[in-house]
Amino acid sequence: MLVPTHRDGRQVRASLAHLASFASSDIRVIIADNSELQTKHDFLHDLARRHDNVDAHPHASNIGSTANFLFLLEQAATSEFVNFCADDDTLTLDCLETSLSIIRQQPDASSVAGHLLALHLDGNCSIENQAFMEDDPTTRMRSWFQPSSWNLPFYSLHRRSFIQPWINFIEGHPMVTPFFDFLFTSSLISQGTLLRHGSGAYLWRADHWDDSARNAQARMNAYQSLGLPKQFMVFFDLHFAVEAASFFLGKYSPVEEKSLRSSCAEAMWEPCLQRFRLTADANEALIREWLNEFPGALMALNALYDERSQPCLELLELFPVLLEAFSVEKAKEYQEFQTLNFVLQG
Repeated sequence: MLVPTHRDGRQVRASLAHLASFASSDIRVIIADNSELQTKHDFLHDLARRHDNVDAHPHASNIGSTANFLFLLEQAATSEFVNFCADDDTLTLDCLETSLSIIRQQPDASSVAGHLLALHLDGNCSIENQAFMEDDPTTRMRSWFQPSSWNLPFYSLHRRSFIQPWINFIEGHPMVTPFFDFLFTSSLISQGTLLRHGSGAYLWRADHWDDSARNAQARMNAYQSLGLPKQFMVFFDLHFAVEAASFFLGKYSPVEEKSLRSSCAEAMWEPCLQRFRLTADANEALIREWLNEFPGALMALNALYDERSQPCLELLELFPVLLEAFSVEKAKEYQEFQTLNFVLQG
C-alpha cells in the first residue's frame, strides 16, 4: 500500500491513520511525506511505531510529486503487487483485500479494481465501473482512452512488474510533467487485462481536477518548472501524443511485439492530435507569432499537425525542432533522450 502525502490537517491525518490500520503480515503500508512539517513527521513516525509493517518516510524537503511517486515504487521494488492511495482519497479494506485475492489467481491481469467513486466540484459523485478484459492490447488501449474511462486503471491494485517499463522511461527523461501518470496507466493496460469486482470502494477527490482554470495553471507551472515559457501549454496535447508514441515505439516499450507497439501508439496518438489541432486552430495567430523567427520549428509543427500523420521515429524527431524555438537547452536534452530511446534500442 503506497501512500504519497503532502497535505496536513485533521482529515488528512485521519485518512493516513485509516490506511495504516490496513497493515498486516500480508499488507505493507509505506507512507512518503512531502509536507516539510515536523509535527506531521512526528505523527507519521508515531503511526509506524504503533503498527507493524508500516514504514514512514518524511522527506526533509519537498521532492515533488513525481519523485515521491517513484520513491514509493522503489521502496516496493520487491513487492509483487502495489496499490496507491493519496492523503485525500478513501479506500476500504475489503476493496483492497478482494483485489489482492483476485489478482493472485489471474496471472494475465495487470490490475484489479473495485467500485471507483469520484467526488466532483459540484457535489455530485460519479461511478467508473468498467473492465478492460479484451485479449488484444490495442482494443484495451482504445477502450481506456475515453474521457469516462481514464481514471479507473490508476485507482486499482497493480502488478508491480508491469509498471517497470514506465519507471525506466521517465528516469532521466528531461520533460516529465503531471500527465505522465497516463503513461503509467498505459503501461499496465497494454500488458494485461483490468478486472473488476463489487466489494468495497475507492473514493477519490475529482474536484481537484474539475476546475479548468486550475488545470491550466498546473500545466503552466509544470512547463515553467522545466524552463519553458507558460505559452508552451498550448502544445500540451501534442506533447502528450509524442510522449505516448515515444514510450510505445522506443526501447522502454511495455509491448514486445513490434506491430502491437505501433497500434498501441496510434491508439493514443490520434485522440491527442485531434485535441491539439483544435487548440492550435484557436491559437493560430499566436503560434505563428511565436514561431515567426523559427521557420524550421514552424515546418516541424505543420508536419506534426498534419491530419495524415502517424507516429513514427521520423515524425517524433521533429518535436525537439519545435522545442528549440522555446528553449535551446531543453531541445538538446530532449534530442539526447530520443537518441537513447531509439537509436540505442538495438
